Amino acid sequence: MSAPFRFPSVSTSRLRVPYARISVSALVFGLVLSGCGEGAGDTGSESDSSGAITTATQGQTTEVTSTGSTSATTGDPTGSETGSDSDSSTTDPATDTELETDATDATDATTDDPTETSESDGTDTTNGTSGSQTDGTDSSDTEPWEPVPCQVETTKTPPTPSNLVFVLDKSGSMTNETWDHDENLNTPVITRWSSLYSVVESIVTEFDDTLRFGAKLFPKKDAGAFLATGACEVDPGIDVPVAAGNAQAVLDGIPDSEAVVQGGTPMQTGVSEAFDYLLAIPDEYEKAIVLVADGEISCEENFFVVVSEASYMWMDHGIGTYVVGIDVNEETESDLNALATVGGKPSDGEFAFYQTHNQVELQAAFQTIIDDTISCNIPLDPIPDHPELFEVWIGEQKIDEVASCQLDGWMWAGDDFSEITLCGTACQSLKDVGEVEGRYFCVPE
Repeated sequence: MSAPFRFPSVSTSRLRVPYARISVSALVFGLVLSGCGEGAGDTGSESDSSGAITTATQGQTTEVTSTGSTSATTGDPTGSETGSDSDSSTTDPATDTELETDATDATDATTDDPTETSESDGTDTTNGTSGSQTDGTDSSDTEPWEPVPCQVETTKTPPTPSNLVFVLDKSGSMTNETWDHDENLNTPVITRWSSLYSVVESIVTEFDDTLRFGAKLFPKKDAGAFLATGACEVDPGIDVPVAAGNAQAVLDGIPDSEAVVQGGTPMQTGVSEAFDYLLAIPDEYEKAIVLVADGEISCEENFFVVVSEASYMWMDHGIGTYVVGIDVNEETESDLNALATVGGKPSDGEFAFYQTHNQVELQAAFQTIIDDTISCNIPLDPIPDHPELFEVWIGEQKIDEVASCQLDGWMWAGDDFSEITLCGTACQSLKDVGEVEGRYFCVPE
């Protein structure tokens, strides 16, 4: 192809001209390119049958016609006006002079329609919609969501109560022996029975709304000091049946703090009567006895029978035996230690039973037992529709869900999501606070 004709070279200067004058330069420039034949194709421009030259660039379409020049710019993917002050220039081939025009002068060529479709390198982008179409691939934004309260927004549940029977030694030694009640040497000592009554009174009063208390005495309440006066007799059945709100009934069913108790220590019969009673009542709640004694068994009874029965009740029926010793000697220590071990409710101290030497320690032992008897299995009503969104709170603290009760937190007690179990420190927090809160959430519609 012959070299394109060029006008004589002249010095160039940058001239700012009105937009309307661009069409003249564009026409001359277009004629020169048309004369070049296929060489003009190297510039990436196409000529249609009417002689118009179309130049396609990334992000915009510019069309130059034989009757004038119109620039339609749609490079802004949002479809808004560019408002750019940048200059565009065209070189006049007749004078080799660069003609410059402001893009702002061509505001009538800017696409204002937010739904205008831009055509660029075969990629369609539709503006004004929530999604975009690029290279034939659809994509849409997913709105984030937060769980919303639903069903019953919250439900506060107290701990599940246990049926707890105090099996109390009221033998003569409980009055004949005295001890310290406040760890103060300047105050007089009191009888062991007086201390025991005070501790029982404080416990049943404080936890009257939480636990279901009952009581069994050995020997019987009005037993005397001799066999002829019932020193080894135990009334059949239970002295005070377990019930909710039973504090006053328990206190009325045992001798008061000033009583002079008498009799032997028929522990085997007292324990057996308590076990038989608990076996006979429904298994709606957990069951346990708290055996309190200050000496070894008497009345020709066999302590090993007591141990065997306690083991059977724990292994076969889940009825535990807590054992509290009131300043017992070494021989009795060994017996009570064996009983507490097989009874399934050993202490965490030096012995498996709770050894106490004064009323302060006796109060602490009872408190520890009460904490242990408060169940940390909490039934849910209603069952959550979305268990994966369910939350557990105690007071102002959110409790973490855990996979095992080896950790501190809560976990589902079964596959039907009708009950949760609080573990570790969460269980202790429930006992301290007295209730747990379940929060129900759902997926928003």
